[in-house]
Amino acid sequence: MIVYKYARASIGILILEKGLIRFTQADALNDPFEIRPCMTEFRAGIIEEGRAVFGREPNEIELAKMRFLEEEQFRKALLDDYLIFCLSKRNNNTLMWSHYAECHKGIVLGFDANHSFFGGRPQIMSKLFTVTYSEERYLLPKRQDWDGNEAAMANTFLQKSKDWAYEREMRILSQSTQADDVRTDPEGAPIYLFKYPKSSLSEVIFGACTEPTTKEKVSNLLNFDYSHVKLRQAQLNERNFDLDILPFATDAEI
Repeated sequence: MIVYKYARASIGILILEKGLIRFTQADALNDPFEIRPCMTEFRAGIIEEGRAVFGREPNEIELAKMRFLEEEQFRKALLDDYLIFCLSKRNNNTLMWSHYAECHKGIVLGFDANHSFFGGRPQIMSKLFTVTYSEERYLLPKRQDWDGNEAAMANTFLQKSKDWAYEREMRILSQSTQADDVRTDPEGAPIYLFKYPKSSLSEVIFGACTEPTTKEKVSNLLNFDYSHVKLRQAQLNERNFDLDILPFATDAEI
């Protein structure tokens, strides 16, 4: 199976040039519900903790403080420690090309999901997970049950609204401390970059509106350092609102 990363042209070229790819913080993604599970059970556990701390039923002010601190600590730990590499099973979704690949001017990178890079490396990154889609947010267990519960942690990152189901997303999770390179964006926020094996890249797809200069740069990079990678071209389907992904042919080959 091949999994796909949609990218703007400039970012895609940098990925190929540097052999580095970004793993993103949850709060830098475009879904406001990222790592915001349903906290009903979690809060019930906070009440139980409050009873143990105060030796009585906590009042509303005490309970509000505990809830705020516990919930902020939970989110901060995940936001600070964990990063997400988002991929898709689809390479021809018109919305994704529009949203993530510069209105079809960008490129899509296809990675071999069977490569060892996606199998998970101890203390560095997880295996490749499939995102599930639901009408309800993931119900986070009480903190007493959540601590050390890898399934609960994974579900916090892997359950999204059905509105996103068209993306058919897959994810790898990693930790910020394991990044190979850390840079900053114009606002000063960190950008965490990880090396990927060039052998894990299987194909590169040009968008229906990708500029000739981008095609030339990408073709040159592949000839120099990725000779095994196939080049493809997205093309508007003649009859339907679909994209056909075809072998790329240069002007000389047409």
